[in-house]
Amino acid sequence: MSGLKSRVAKGAIWATMEKFVVQAVSFVVGMVLARLLTPNDYGTVALLSIFFAIAGSLASCGFGNALVQKKEVGELEFNSVFYVSIVVSLVIYGVFFFTAPWIADFYRTPILKPVVRVSALSFVFHSINSVQGAELSRKMLFDRRFKISLITCAVSSVCGISFALLGWGVWAIVLSSTITSIASVIAYWCIIAWRPRWMFRFNVLKGLFSYGWKLSVAGLVHTTYSNLYGFLIGRFYNPADLAFVNKGNSVPNLLMSSIDGTINSVSFPALAQLQDDKDKLREAMRRMIQSSTFLVFPLMAGLALCARSLILLLYGRQWVEAVPYVQIACISFALFPFNSINTNAISAMGRSDVFLLLDCIKKTVGIGLTFIALRYSVMVFMLVIALVQSPFAVIVNSVANGKLLGYKPWMQFRDVFPAAFLTLVMSIAIYIVQMVIGPMCFHIQGQYLAMLLSIVISFLVGVVVYFGLAIYFKPQAFREYLFVLHPMLNSRLPRIARFVERFLK
Repeated sequence: MSGLKSRVAKGAIWATMEKFVVQAVSFVVGMVLARLLTPNDYGTVALLSIFFAIAGSLASCGFGNALVQKKEVGELEFNSVFYVSIVVSLVIYGVFFFTAPWIADFYRTPILKPVVRVSALSFVFHSINSVQGAELSRKMLFDRRFKISLITCAVSSVCGISFALLGWGVWAIVLSSTITSIASVIAYWCIIAWRPRWMFRFNVLKGLFSYGWKLSVAGLVHTTYSNLYGFLIGRFYNPADLAFVNKGNSVPNLLMSSIDGTINSVSFPALAQLQDDKDKLREAMRRMIQSSTFLVFPLMAGLALCARSLILLLYGRQWVEAVPYVQIACISFALFPFNSINTNAISAMGRSDVFLLLDCIKKTVGIGLTFIALRYSVMVFMLVIALVQSPFAVIVNSVANGKLLGYKPWMQFRDVFPAAFLTLVMSIAIYIVQMVIGPMCFHIQGQYLAMLLSIVISFLVGVVVYFGLAIYFKPQAFREYLFVLHPMLNSRLPRIARFVERFLK
């Protein structure tokens, strides 16, 4: 258990670094591209999101998770999955190639025909890395994944900005994505030692598929549902509405995808190794929920309170209508750790049948609410997602784990109460400070300087209040983080390390 705990801690650090660096660079590049490209360029690519998301779920067939979850895996399994992944990706590309004219006609956008045919090549390149990615997750080699992400991120940034400066419009996005996929293949094959051999057997795939197909179907339902709003908004509303919603989601997504991506990449392989001991699995799950919400709650609350200043500072007044969508998205993203850890625990136990059943229940209810809400406005629809669908998903997942592991919903809410309480006090403090400094900042020469000052002061107040309360009340999640950081502090900042030692006693 101690060895696993150490690997989880190290894996979490590397995975967090990877996700944060990738998201941070992507966010900065996105800011640059937003000033070089038109909203129509972004909207054109966004129209394809639901089709590519569905195809991505089908391409994996659940084999990647099956390789991670299975205790004993040999070369025969790896090679069989490698070849079947390539065949499936080629079939998917063929479907996109021949349906590209239909997709272009459906959206009444002729340029989508060549865009679809070029963009879909990424599925073929991603399939070549399928086994290497599973090997990294299985052995929790997140330091190597970090190196690969740095390489692909650099290629994507250089290509995207260069093509945009050349005036290539929508093709700047499409071609940079395709070239990045090729760079990913090269990076994986240079860093990961595994190489395919001429080995293949259908019987091996049957065992993996029996576990993975349910997760694949659940992933298909989830991705279809997650991208449904973009599909419907793009088809029945003004494309500008889709642009505002996507821009509103992009800001909290920068923070949340780093954390939630880390939770998913680290928690599943860690929980899978504890699948035979429900007590240890429940305790590990408990600590993961406490630790993740300890960071997520204050981040989302602070971002929601600073949304207006942040949007105006980053994108300008033409994007001010995205502000309420940022705040709504923060509510939904704050609940992500509950869903990620609960569903990963169910998958780790090998209960992909339960995983699929729960996903069908959540998405059936969600789709019904989607069509009802969209009859009124995009704003009503996004509010329903944040205030109804997301809490409903948390309840469904936690009820299931209450029966499987004895970790009931009220126990989960009790475990995150300290973080919720500290976040509430922090939010009140930030709100009061903003009410006081708002008129003062208004008189400062330079609008951007005023907004930046407001954000900085709010951030400092939030950090001081939140961590000051954490030091006073000593919640378990805070102690866990200090336990992980103590060895690093001991070698570089011994005085602070001694203070942490007294705190942990």
